[in-house]
Amino acid sequence: AGKNILTIEALEMGLNDPDLEKVKKVWIDHQVPQCGYCQCGMIMAVTGAIKAGHHGKEILPEIQNICVCGTYQRIREAITDSTAEL
Repeated sequence: AGKNILTIEALEMGLNDPDLEKVKKVWIDHQVPQCGYCQCGMIMAVTGAIKAGHHGKEILPEIQNICVCGTYQRIREAITDSTAEL
């Protein structure tokens, strides 16, 4: 109660967020999405970590989302590339 919650829909619709756009671009470039189960949470977590000032491999330990497709290698590469382009 009394807390604000930011969803991926609100992030996408309410803001023209350059960090989110860069994360989405590398996600597509690295063909991370498979089934879509983890995508919203992963993208939100990475975008939030970038906004907190984290970059590259230091973001990796912060991502606790589970990917049922097992695309972790592509996820790691995308996270590293998303901050390299900042």
